[in-house]
Amino acid sequence: DWSSDVCSSDLGTPTVNGTFPYTVTITDKCGNKGTVNCSVTVNPAPSANCVAITAVQGVAITPVTMVGSGGCGGPYTFSATGLPAGLTMSTGGIISGTPTASGTFNYSVTITDRCDNTGKLSCSVTVNPPPSANCVTINNAVQGVAITSVTMVGSGGCGGPYTFSATGLPAGLSMSTGGTISGTPTASGTFPYTVTVKDSCGNTRTFNCSVTVNPPPSASCVTINAVQGVAITPVTMMGSGGCGGPYTFSATGLPAG
Repeated sequence: DWSSDVCSSDLGTPTVNGTFPYTVTITDKCGNKGTVNCSVTVNPAPSANCVAITAVQGVAITPVTMVGSGGCGGPYTFSATGLPAGLTMSTGGIISGTPTASGTFNYSVTITDRCDNTGKLSCSVTVNPPPSANCVTINNAVQGVAITSVTMVGSGGCGGPYTFSATGLPAGLSMSTGGTISGTPTASGTFPYTVTVKDSCGNTRTFNCSVTVNPPPSASCVTINAVQGVAITPVTMMGSGGCGGPYTFSATGLPAG
């Protein structure tokens, strides 16, 4: 055995790992020689495999643990730099936390074995943005008239299928779990409504939209000064409401003439 007080610089630094048989020749002061066969095993430097992390901004990840190997054996200790904000690594190799930003992050891990030998590896983690969808435009919504159905499209999170729900839609309109808004509004006005979108992992996000429902087409009655047998001064009605002009008119029940 090598004496424990021999400096490693005296012994050299192995540059490869594996098991190596070697032969030692011993010569005494008289020139007599003998040989002995030995072997040495060089362990690889401390290492670990990168771990897969499913991450969504604002959602706590399921903790994952790195497992060390190589060097002179465990227990191994770990440290990391470059993890997304909100994620940390314990000395036991556990990555946990809630990422606060989305994107792809390269990070470096240092593994130390029980003899204080160290190794490094480079990993990366992608943090997806939270589930979301864009508000949809509901064109020409008019009280008492069925709208043309519109459908929201989900994105982000851990992917689809996405499910939807909404609160605050005008009476008569509803949203399916697939994100389709349909129906016949029974009131006019501007209605803010809140949509919740859920990804396939159960992560949710809410966002605010609004829809304007116009009153049905209308016009105000006009004043007609009329005398039997005398032509009236023409008067014109002005349309309003609905989805806008130009408006066309027809009437029943006017006096003869």
